Amino acid sequence: MDALFTTPEDFAYLRRETRRIDASGVEAQKRQNIVDFRARTAVMNREKAAAKAKHEAEVLRENLLRPLVSFVEMGSLTVAKIVDQLNSYRARGVPNILKVSNYKLKADKLAALQAAYHWYQANQASLPIAASPSATVQSTGQVIDDWAADEDVEMEE
Repeated sequence: MDALFTTPEDFAYLRRETRRIDASGVEAQKRQNIVDFRARTAVMNREKAAAKAKHEAEVLRENLLRPLVSFVEMGSLTVAKIVDQLNSYRARGVPNILKVSNYKLKADKLAALQAAYHWYQANQASLPIAASPSATVQSTGQVIDDWAADEDVEMEE
């Protein structure tokens, strides 16, 4: 600025333009638009988190309610049924079940299901009870609310 503004009139012009822009409210409106956008984003993220948690709770409930097949019946299952059974065992707390996409062949999926069956038969009494997804939804919503409040305070400053 010192290199371009050499006369007092240059500085006076700059002050005059700054006052005019401030008086027009354009900058205040821009700040308000940013705050509104962030508030809408926070609401949208909260709704998405709630929908995701609701979906996960439904899937968990579905997997826990699905009856487990016996070892003898496993050989006649289709790939889709094997995947459903693996998901059911995972929901019941059986460890070491990889994502289904890691098992390329039906034989691999069936071997994983049989291993899960044996582990579950040996350890089902010692399994912990699954955590409720509703606690996750509440904590996620609180984090988003806190973030929105912090953003509002920062914008006001």
